[in-house]
Amino acid sequence: MSDIIHIRCIDAVSCYDLSPTFSTKSEKHDNWEFVYIDSGTVGYVTDSVSGTLRQGELLFHRPGEVHSTVCNGKVSASIFTVIFETSSRAMEYFSCRAIKVPRELTPLLRQLIDECARTYTVSKYPLIKRPDAPRGGEQLIRNLTESFLILLMRERKNVPTSYAPSALEVSDCELVSDIRRYLSDRISERVTLDMLSEQFHFGKTHMCVMFKKVCGTSILGYHLELKMSEAKRLLREDTLTVREISERLGFESPEYFSRCFKQRIGYSPRDFRGMLITGAKLKRE
Repeated sequence: MSDIIHIRCIDAVSCYDLSPTFSTKSEKHDNWEFVYIDSGTVGYVTDSVSGTLRQGELLFHRPGEVHSTVCNGKVSASIFTVIFETSSRAMEYFSCRAIKVPRELTPLLRQLIDECARTYTVSKYPLIKRPDAPRGGEQLIRNLTESFLILLMRERKNVPTSYAPSALEVSDCELVSDIRRYLSDRISERVTLDMLSEQFHFGKTHMCVMFKKVCGTSILGYHLELKMSEAKRLLREDTLTVREISERLGFESPEYFSRCFKQRIGYSPRDFRGMLITGAKLKRE
């Protein structure tokens, strides 16, 4: 039995933070590419269609398809792209498709992004393997990409009528959604597990287990990721100082904010602001 989707190799992996004025000239290449919008809004133009992608959405470019990317001049964006070689006919399913990534697949996509960052010096072409890359990283990236694409195809189909989620599953998913909404509304505050337990009337252990199961990360880790995403947006779009951003996001000090930012993003806030892509052609350097 042949594989539904078989990826021979990964050609390029990129993570870009784009300023509101970013745009590219039209380009094309010989392999498939998907572009995931991690935050913000991005416009796209291909030789057959144009549109807008928002946070949580992705777009596929087929081999030889002419395409370009442009921000709207008001909103910045963070994007993750993978260019990969495959001859699997099943990929035609994704041709000319802009797809909202289902919540259930977000942890798998996040795992893929993290594994790429551990294995490669991303946004470089040709790919450069990190000297401290974990064993088997390249194979795992191919496997994760294949799994993500296959499961994405499954999610686009109708759920079998024989499946009905239990009341417990529904309750847990609602709890996680409520927690995520609570954290998003308090991005400028310091939130503790005790606060969440008191708010939602659940034990801390139960909340942590359910949140990790659904989202693939810890509750406080998720809240910190929200803060980091907002910090990147403020660094891209506003003229606030690092101290002002730190205060706006509820960090106890600018130094602690800078340390968290560098641990998560890989650069200090000042270096990140200085490295922004501002209207230049998107290059694989």
